[in-house]
Amino acid sequence: MYYIKVPYSLDTSNLSHAELSVLFHLCILCFNFAKGHGDKEFYCTDRSLASAASCSTRTVYMAKKKLKALNLIHYFVGPGNKWVQTAKKMVGLDYVGIESIAGPSEVLIVADKNAKAKWVAADMLSQAEHGLDSTAIVVTDSQQLAKSVLEELKGQLKEQARAEQATKSLERSGLIVVTKDMNEAVDFANDFAAEHLQIQCGDKSKEIADKINNAGAIFIGDYTPVAVGDYWAGPSHTLPTGRTAKFASALTSNDFVKSTSIIEYDRKKLAESADDIIRLAKAEGLDAHARSVEIRQK
Repeated sequence: MYYIKVPYSLDTSNLSHAELSVLFHLCILCFNFAKGHGDKEFYCTDRSLASAASCSTRTVYMAKKKLKALNLIHYFVGPGNKWVQTAKKMVGLDYVGIESIAGPSEVLIVADKNAKAKWVAADMLSQAEHGLDSTAIVVTDSQQLAKSVLEELKGQLKEQARAEQATKSLERSGLIVVTKDMNEAVDFANDFAAEHLQIQCGDKSKEIADKINNAGAIFIGDYTPVAVGDYWAGPSHTLPTGRTAKFASALTSNDFVKSTSIIEYDRKKLAESADDIIRLAKAEGLDAHARSVEIRQK
């Protein structure tokens, strides 16, 4: 049986016909995906609520009303706001597997004198509008570009629907860094290990991309804004944040594959290794371990 529940916090009476259509088809898409992959239950609910309910308890409560007993899940992945990430942190590892604590969102733009200041500023704003804790940084070896981007930001902010939020975000976590050369800019990028790394250096963009070792996703060239990856390009957009790209990768199907060690010895094989196993066990002071091998040699 499948269960599809619209979040209780969502007032559908205020949605337009187009928005309701999107919601409806999204549910159908998820339903068919779950069914096609053999899932017996499917839940569509508030993400932070689902995070805690499906991981650490069996009952969902909405507006203090008991709605449905859930089966516990094994793995909880994906992005979300601070409430979702807090829920993941609370249940992660103790109750269920998680891939990361993602967020806040961030972009680092490596640009040289060939970059278009207007486009670089637009890319900074596209990240800044996410929230007050979003980070938007430009690192360049061109002082002129740095000044031009700053002027563009001032002008484009006036046209933003979320101008107040984007302004506060830039004041808090926005930065334009001027380096002595592009090598220093690359070093900065590798140390920062951004979630989203854009490279806008004209014909040298690919060359510079090859020098990047730490980034969640790399967007190469002037015509590859982060929005391409957000909505259309295809690769996973659940990416490591907060410099975790130094050791972590984007969420992929590999994260849903686990391995199990299978070991089988026969009498002869165990006899060949017995002395070494017994010696190591006794060296650790684990006599019962050694005994479990010795007893099989009599």
